[in-house]
Amino acid sequence: MFSIDKSEFGSFVSRLRKEKGITQKELARKLYVSDKAVSKWETGQSIPDVALLVPLAEILGVTVTELLECHRIENPQPIPAEDVETIVKKAVSYQKTEKRKLNTKWLIPYIICAAIALAQIWYMKYVFAYDALMANTVVPHIMSVIFGAYFCLFAKQELPAFYDENRLSFMSDGIFRMNMPGVHFNNSNWPNMVGYIRLWCLLCMVFMPLFFIVCYNVIINGMIEIGLYSDGAVYSAVTMFSFCFIVITLFVPVYFIAKKYE
Repeated sequence: MFSIDKSEFGSFVSRLRKEKGITQKELARKLYVSDKAVSKWETGQSIPDVALLVPLAEILGVTVTELLECHRIENPQPIPAEDVETIVKKAVSYQKTEKRKLNTKWLIPYIICAAIALAQIWYMKYVFAYDALMANTVVPHIMSVIFGAYFCLFAKQELPAFYDENRLSFMSDGIFRMNMPGVHFNNSNWPNMVGYIRLWCLLCMVFMPLFFIVCYNVIINGMIEIGLYSDGAVYSAVTMFSFCFIVITLFVPVYFIAKKYE
């Protein structure tokens, strides 16, 4: 297994940066990443994206080989073929040393909200005996639980560097896919987008059923008053309300947040 000691790598980067008289913020700006990312590298909490090896080495005044080996090579000699192969394999497996971590900060809030959501779904199905109209509540409710699991527990707080270097409207993270035409994902807008979606999911898990029931009653009573009441008309109106709710409270705000911090 060809891997890098993150603590040793971080200490080497920190020493080189200080020798150059560069602050973490300045290094981050040169690499188009956050200063928190640089801080995590230097404290051994994480390692940079493999795409940053060359620019990072150039800024710090070392070769990529020295960066991977975490020490300067005095009087460099031609590298034997077997050593070259080792270094290449180490570079290829560079990112594999980074394991996805559970976001424990949001674990308890998510478990509590998800438990409330599932209890509400169970109540509506087996006690309240919801009809076709209430299905419009259950679908976005379940959606908030599923999306909440990703954004609360597994979503990355930082995107790979190539998102900052290129104007990409498509974000891929494992099985999760997100495509927003006109929006360019980067490390300026992504944390803000994650924060809003996380909050939306938690609030919906707790308050969505009550909110929807109140709104449905208002819709039904309004249609009765204006003489448009019928099962088909009510179902269409409620379905449209559910669709508009998701678009107005989730998709539109996320789009504007992405554009604002882009």
